[in-house]
This record gives sequence, C-alpha cells and structure tokens, in this order.
Amino acid sequence: LSRAHEHILKSNIILMQYNVIEAVFLELFSNLYIYLSRYNSSIEDMDNALIYQIFCMIRRLPNNIHEKFKGKIDQNPPIKFSAAILSLCFELTDETKKNLVNGNLDGKKIKKFFEDFGIDIARLDSLDLRNLQLIKNNRQFLAHGGLSFSAVGQDISWDTLNENNEIIQRLFDGSKDVLTDFINGLEGLLNVEENSDQ
Repeated sequence: LSRAHEHILKSNIILMQYNVIEAVFLELFSNLYIYLSRYNSSIEDMDNALIYQIFCMIRRLPNNIHEKFKGKIDQNPPIKFSAAILSLCFELTDETKKNLVNGNLDGKKIKKFFEDFGIDIARLDSLDLRNLQLIKNNRQFLAHGGLSFSAVGQDISWDTLNENNEIIQRLFDGSKDVLTDFINGLEGLLNVEENSDQ
C-alpha cells in the first residue's frame, strides 16, 4: 500500500470500529427495553433511579398511548398497572430504537444510559474509555466531511487501532456483565414477590 492508501485504510477501520460499537450497544439497549417491557413486577420494588426513569418516560408518552393503556387494563384478565406501564414505556418501536443510539455514542453516553436505569457501572468506571471519544470524533469528521479520510488516517497509528479493539472488547464484556447483574437483581425481586404471594 502507498502511504496515502494506508491513511485511507486506517480511517475506514475507525469507521468500522465506531459502527461495531453502535451496533452492539443498540442491540444491548434494545434487549434491555424488551426485557423491561415484559417485566411483571411492582414498580415500587425497583431501584429509585429506574423508577425515576420510568416516570420521565411516562411524561414523554404521546397521547395515543393513553388508549393503549386503557385497553391493557380493561383486558380480561386485567393486567397489573406496573406491567401495563412497563410494556408501554419500553415498547420498542422503530422510532424508539432509532433514538436509543443516535450516532454520537461514546464512553460517557454509554455509562450515563446505564446509570439512568440504576445500573451499577463500577466495572465500567475502571476502564479508560478516552479512545471511544476519539473514535466518535473521527467518525463525525469522516461522516460529515469535516476532514478527508487521508487527513484522519494520517494521525492514527496501527497501535492505536489495536488498542481501540482491546478497549472495545473490554467495554463489551463489562457492559454485558453489568446488564446481567442488573437483570439478575430484578429477577431476584420478582422471585421474592412471587414467594410472598404464595
């Protein structure tokens, strides 16, 4: 490869790294929404951060959702209030899915998404995610024509690209672990509730 082609190749790798981050987190966030939309427990038993997140989501629900809610609580057998609210707040429409990840994903936004749901991010706090900011910024330059592929690739080393891959992998593993712990905690609440009903 010529030096110019090498710079262009490195820029393309940066774009691919960003696209992998976005695709994986869209899938993780979507699956969290799907899980919560089917969760059948009392909202009051949840973490305060998650209760507040649900409250904020209720406030943003469009007016046509009111009829859906009425239909859910009027069905036979009637659905619990919490289950009806969760299924509507976390209903994964094309519009919702599009807004989960909006082309500006970096370490801060990923951690904030988890924190807003009351998910413990201690495992993620130990990761140095500064490279994700650089990946996002370079992706913005490339996607919007702010810099040429040659200019962006010129400032990126092969070592940086390899380091990015390692950081991305650690972020994926850590995120999967914190989500698993969060869901296991909710499952524990559900089991306690079911046992107390018996």
